[in-house]
Amino acid sequence: MIIVSQDKGKIINFDNMTRVYITFDEGDDDVCIRIETVDSLFEDLGYYKTEERAKEVLAEITEFWKNGAMSDYKGFICYEMPED
Repeated sequence: MIIVSQDKGKIINFDNMTRVYITFDEGDDDVCIRIETVDSLFEDLGYYKTEERAKEVLAEITEFWKNGAMSDYKGFICYEMPED
């Protein structure tokens, strides 16, 4: 599965991630969904106004991956980070 960042500027291969998580950047009111790669690099995927919305997006990613992994579709599955 690949994930397209909210700003459409990055495409990340899900297989190259070690974790996807919610974080709060200092001095910023938005909640960030960030990934850590197998190379210990960090990339921001999207920003949301509330922690609740960020958790909803994480749940969507999980469901999208689970449903794609269980389907007979053998190609890449693509999830696009939604706007806030």
